[in-house]
Amino acid sequence: MSDLRPCPNLWCKRNDVTVHGPDMVSDTYCVGCECGIGGPECATESEAVAAWNHRPAEWAPITPENLPKGGGQDSVVGRERF
Repeated sequence: MSDLRPCPNLWCKRNDVTVHGPDMVSDTYCVGCECGIGGPECATESEAVAAWNHRPAEWAPITPENLPKGGGQDSVVGRERF
């Protein structure tokens, strides 16, 4: 599908974005990239594409400049600890 936006992962070198579905178990569609980034499951293909293409205004891509300083167990990105 040509109206898919590129993968939002700045380190993705594949950028092989495709629509998947309908899922055999839940009969849903989603959009994903070969790098592992995926959009939400949706009832229709057009909803899955719209969800993938949506980039919230507060969304900011992760770059080396805005990564937390330090690292290790105490690093926090968003609300998730890793």
